[in-house]
Amino acid sequence: MARRIRVGKPTRKPQSNAPDLRTPSGRELPY
Repeated sequence: MARRIRVGKPTRKPQSNAPDLRTPSGRELPY
């Protein structure tokens, strides 16, 4: 989980990772 947050912090700024918005848990992430 920490890796995805590091990528673009989907929990705070979902600007780089738009698909992270719908997946706060980080399970259906494209990566």
